[in-house]
Amino acid sequence: MSDKLHVYENDGIRVTYDARRCVHYAACVRGLPKVFNPRKRPWVAPDEATADEIADVVERCPTGALHHHRLDGGAAEEPDIENSVLVSADGPLYLRGELELMGAYTPNSSDAILRARDKLRCHQLLAGQGIGLPTTVFGDNPDDTDDLLRLLGKPPHVIKLIEGSQGNGVVLAERLSASRSVIEAFRGLYANFLVQEFIAEAGGADIRCFVVGGRVIAAMKRQARAGFAVLSVPHGALQGFRAAADADLTTTMTAMGEVRHVAAGVEAWLANGRLGFRAGGSANTIGETRPAGSVGATAALTKGFHINVSATAGRDETVKGWSTSVSLVF
Repeated sequence: MSDKLHVYENDGIRVTYDARRCVHYAACVRGLPKVFNPRKRPWVAPDEATADEIADVVERCPTGALHHHRLDGGAAEEPDIENSVLVSADGPLYLRGELELMGAYTPNSSDAILRARDKLRCHQLLAGQGIGLPTTVFGDNPDDTDDLLRLLGKPPHVIKLIEGSQGNGVVLAERLSASRSVIEAFRGLYANFLVQEFIAEAGGADIRCFVVGGRVIAAMKRQARAGFAVLSVPHGALQGFRAAADADLTTTMTAMGEVRHVAAGVEAWLANGRLGFRAGGSANTIGETRPAGSVGATAALTKGFHINVSATAGRDETVKGWSTSVSLVF
């Protein structure tokens, strides 16, 4: 989680890993899982394959997070001769090559992009300018967990993936045991993360500022949603029933116009809590309502490991579609 390169080697090859550049495209894991396994430590095991096999997979990394140096006299890694674009399904475009050196126009430099998507580096830069920030700690040693939590003080704690965005990869842990469990789970996935104090006085709101040339030229306020839920007591085959409703407290501008949503839904669990079903609806309270409905299901493979499937349809193009995910429950 620091700026240092992680190095893994044997007699034939040295592999370096730069966590700041990694976006978890996982070409390495898919290409050679016996060598690149984020569930193990160290997560790179060069003794599990030949140097040629490892070099071939390392060179598929679209971001340059992985590089290799041959120690057995094999062919050296060569820079890209041509610029390339890799298109990922429902995701970003990966541009690789010497774009800046060739004078190609890029609205943001590569260094700026690296800083922007690294929460730890952003915090360091902001703190260097005297901007007040929540107490933030990080560590890349499993033995650091108790020290990290001791530095933060009493929960709640906010645990964030360093590369996360749009609220993804952010966990609010309200108990010390939950904080410890989430930290150990992230470490088990070899994920880079930081832990922060929870600012209760903010009331779930924060302000994002757009700064150009040392001046704030635009700002927006983000507000957490308000809502309530009603839970039933487990009874017979029905292991749990929940009805919930929530609403946005602020107006947000999107490509579809201004939105301020209200939503409601129900959830029920069957088969001793191993199978859940959900249904809900939402509507915009400003201008065109654009109603949308959703359905979903969850299968609990184990007590803490869930697979989720959901689909949303309706007139709101900003939420329309389907998704699958896995989740850890503590």
